[in-house]
Amino acid sequence: MRAISKRMSEVLGAHCPSPTSRQIDEPLQEGCVIEIEDLLVDLSSDLGGAVVFTRGAQCVSQTGTYDLDIIYGLSPDGYNIFQRNNMYSGRIPDKTYTFGESPAGDQFCIAKATGAVHYWAHDAAGVDRGYVLISSSLEDFLNRLTPNETSDSEALEKSKKIVSIDLSF
Repeated sequence: MRAISKRMSEVLGAHCPSPTSRQIDEPLQEGCVIEIEDLLVDLSSDLGGAVVFTRGAQCVSQTGTYDLDIIYGLSPDGYNIFQRNNMYSGRIPDKTYTFGESPAGDQFCIAKATGAVHYWAHDAAGVDRGYVLISSSLEDFLNRLTPNETSDSEALEKSKKIVSIDLSF
């Protein structure tokens, strides 16, 4: 297992979704051809498919803090990178492809020419309007991911408020 994959698994709680995840129902449309960065292919291979972050993952950049929920993989399920790019074709900026998703459904994209990572707000008024540079490369982006401490502490606080649970059915 590569160092980045190992760190993501141990520090960020990265894991693959259960094998019962929704399978892709529709075939991929012609024209959805993207050259995926080797690092994404390696990550998918190391971890067995798409990557889901149980603890939440964040990337802090000069433009803000961005939450990452899922990195798409190569498995034939609902998190397939080709299927997701098919779905967002014509919506994400030209010459980019999407590789991950925020909890709100916004997309993390890679510029094909430069390899830079951008955040695309899917409900922004114009295509370029919600498109923000957050990292110069995928490797830099992945290495800067940190656990979402806010979600950990929020979960802990919520669990402290549980007084009792009645499991009699």
